[in-house]
Amino acid sequence: MAIEGVRGKVGVLGFGMTKFGPGLYEMDLPHMSAVAYARALESADIAPDLVELAVYGHYNPLFRGQLMSDIYVNEELGLELRPTLRVAAGGATGAAAVDAAATYALAGRADVVLVCGFEKGYDCWSYTTRESVSEVLKGISFSADTVWEEPLGVTAASSYATTVNAFRAEHGGHPTEDEATAIAISHHANSLLIPEAHCYGQRPRTKEMINSSPMIAEPFRRGHNCQITEGAAALILITEERARELKVSDRVVWITGVGASTDTGLVGWRPTLSEYKCGEIALAKAYAAAGITNPQRELGMVEIHDAFAQVVYMAYIEIGLCRDADEASAMLADGVFHRDGRLPVNLSGGLIGLGHPVGATNIAQAGWIFRQLTGQAGAAQVDMSGRPRTGALKGMGGPGDCYCYGQVFEF
Repeated sequence: MAIEGVRGKVGVLGFGMTKFGPGLYEMDLPHMSAVAYARALESADIAPDLVELAVYGHYNPLFRGQLMSDIYVNEELGLELRPTLRVAAGGATGAAAVDAAATYALAGRADVVLVCGFEKGYDCWSYTTRESVSEVLKGISFSADTVWEEPLGVTAASSYATTVNAFRAEHGGHPTEDEATAIAISHHANSLLIPEAHCYGQRPRTKEMINSSPMIAEPFRRGHNCQITEGAAALILITEERARELKVSDRVVWITGVGASTDTGLVGWRPTLSEYKCGEIALAKAYAAAGITNPQRELGMVEIHDAFAQVVYMAYIEIGLCRDADEASAMLADGVFHRDGRLPVNLSGGLIGLGHPVGATNIAQAGWIFRQLTGQAGAAQVDMSGRPRTGALKGMGGPGDCYCYGQVFEF
């Protein structure tokens, strides 16, 4: 099964990204986007004049101090006079951009679509603290309700922590600190095989390093958290009809399922505080479209938006990789989700290892599914023999993780 539209299916033909890093001061948004776009075109092996439409993912103009930056990215890429759309959905911005681009293609609006995400995170500066990170966090805080929540000092970490702590209270303290640490170690280790990753070249993390790192918001320690990152990533999507014309169908990773759901921004308004219901709904829709009835057995790999390691543990259950916390803990302990396990999670390194340049993040995760499924992941490649040639992406974000986009890919 697959999602189909006016011109049949749609899939990924090419992927490119810049280095993800903590401060790419030599590259502004148009420059880094042009690098990612050029690499995606090279990967797809098509001419730029075939691109008919561009969807841009860019979360927070406050970081760079530039509104409507997609206009200046678009002209740098030489795509003026072609239709464009800018998407913003908090941490899920990249996944939302992929969703929108696939929808445009399926609707017959374009046969070749660029999806490009980008973000700067270090152009902010606080003259009070004399550094940039606090100003970045302040910019993120304006995504919370500015009447009630933001004045009270809500942060991204505290909005996640509310739900995570409610989940732990209902599930016997799971995920424990050591379980969250095991997830963070695994994702970080995966990124050490990827030269473009934020954490590439770092020492492998240990249990002692993470469990002794500062507490950010109970139960999150610094070592459980994602990276503040800069960078850009791009995908080239193509319809089945155009792929057939160009004789490239055998190189396309098809998007066989999409799903989305949006919850309340105020966490306290949700009927059940201890779960991310929108994640469950979004992936259920994507699975239904793709014809997947047993994700644990029918997926070969999964990419999860790991802003905090504890949220990944919850996602194992929400998206059907296991039935409950007992099974999640057992599978985690058995190494099922490690890169050499039966169902590896975040072979890209995720937000914890690859980095989190918000608009680009989920696009890069989709890109690494593409590379793994097509055998182009280099040193990070896992053995695909005997493994389902399918991958799923769960992108989440926004205040209280209110947005979720799910996608299934098949080669």
